[in-house]
Amino acid sequence: MIDELYPDRIDLSPLDPRRDRERWEAMVARIVARSASPRSAWAVLAGWRRPALAAAALVAAVSTGLMWWAERLVERSQPAQTVAESLDVPRPVSDWIVEGRDPARGDLYVAVDELP
Repeated sequence: MIDELYPDRIDLSPLDPRRDRERWEAMVARIVARSASPRSAWAVLAGWRRPALAAAALVAAVSTGLMWWAERLVERSQPAQTVAESLDVPRPVSDWIVEGRDPARGDLYVAVDELP
């Protein structure tokens, strides 16, 4: 009935693995034999050792190259700045931080005057 509805239907029966009975039975026997041999978790992990090491080496090589490239790019672009300079902290305030002292009342007036 289906063949009558779809006359142009492709015949996929040559792809059926059970057509060759001996080959089918050999494939099933191999699968059963492989599943019967117990593999520990360590054996499974050991099988992934080489691919994991190769991936780690690739990540390390790419990361090293990118860090070297970024370092050279930063060296050429601008001189090094302190945190206070990059945050645009007024000079008196950065002096208090570096010296580790509390500001006096007069120091606060000077710091406020230097704000942009």
